[in-house]
Amino acid sequence: MRNIKITSRLLLLLFVFGVLLLFVIVFNITKINQIADQSTEFSVETMLEGQKQKLKVASDAMAIAIADRIKITANEDEREDIIRSMVENIRFESDNSGYFFVYRETKCIALPTKKENVGKDLGDVKDPNGVFFVRELAQQASKGGGFVTYVFDKPGKGLVNKLSYSTMIPGTNTWIGTGVYIDNISEARR
Repeated sequence: MRNIKITSRLLLLLFVFGVLLLFVIVFNITKINQIADQSTEFSVETMLEGQKQKLKVASDAMAIAIADRIKITANEDEREDIIRSMVENIRFESDNSGYFFVYRETKCIALPTKKENVGKDLGDVKDPNGVFFVRELAQQASKGGGFVTYVFDKPGKGLVNKLSYSTMIPGTNTWIGTGVYIDNISEARR
């Protein structure tokens, strides 16, 4: 080491210091990005959990309101008319993409966005991934309520992942559900 000039030694020392400094910077940037990614994922999970709670509360409340309103009506056609009128104009989400739908098993009773499906059995309808979402929502409702994720057409956006919740209307063999498009969470994430 004594044969190496002082300038060379200083340059070598600066080089080693530079490499260490670069390593520390890269390490810190990597850790900061990991923390940012974890924070983003936590935020998305929190938002998704909030959406789930909103869907459950809204569906449960609407189910109770409908049950209370139709309990004095014995005629099934009148009951269905009342149900349709109760969910017809309700929209939520900032883009008004949230709405309620009502089925008896897999027969559509109310679907404000596609009225042409009212009266039809939609149990064989499946999304592009093969999810029979009406059947699965009917099963979740009959088990006391639950969530189903599937792909559905969002007006103006095309096929988008959707999270829905369904529950039975007390005192009936009819269930109600509602959902949110997951792209709203993705947009908020960005």
